Amino acid sequence: MAMTAGLLFSSSAFSAKLGVRVLDANSGLPVANASVCLGTAADPAKYATGVTSYSGVALYDNVPDKPVLITVSKQNFRGIALQAPTTGDNIIKDILVTEGLSSKKCRALKMVGLKKGITRGEQSEDWPLVIEALSYFPSGDDGLSFLSYSIGKPTHYRVSTNPNFAGALWKDYSDVLHFSPRQSDQGKPTLYFQLRKTIGVDGALIDAFSEVMTQAVYIK
Repeated sequence: MAMTAGLLFSSSAFSAKLGVRVLDANSGLPVANASVCLGTAADPAKYATGVTSYSGVALYDNVPDKPVLITVSKQNFRGIALQAPTTGDNIIKDILVTEGLSSKKCRALKMVGLKKGITRGEQSEDWPLVIEALSYFPSGDDGLSFLSYSIGKPTHYRVSTNPNFAGALWKDYSDVLHFSPRQSDQGKPTLYFQLRKTIGVDGALIDAFSEVMTQAVYIK
């Protein structure tokens, strides 16, 4: 099976969107509330700062089309700083951290004013349901897996090659969305994604749904 898929980001010749996912090197679990700075060696917070979400992700837009220094720090973890080429591409980069005393420091949300809606720290509202970023990564099996970044605290998702989601089952939401194609899905160029959660309205519980999002693919 082969496919092509890109991030659900727009790009330009001058800037890109960059996602940073911070993971515990020992457990592989996401590290929430880690400070992430984008800048240079002389000024680690020159371009942007942010705090990772519960899924360990911070997102940034208008990143310079040149290598940037990513600095990650959190109490009880060893700080880390590394160069990352952006070159106009839109990527989500995994960074592994280990427990220990931090020597590298990032003072998140200081010095740089973040654009509204870029980090989960700026997104305290539970609505709307939106997938802000979605990128394919090899999953080692016969399906397709996507690293997602969503707002609105979804509880379930569904994905299908059919825009009406015929036969698609709701699955428990996590930051990794999975799709197992059937033989009838061969040759389809698009996947359709939707989120769901239950909310209280005037004392009653109703299901709320996101708008349908699409991702370009090709399934052989």
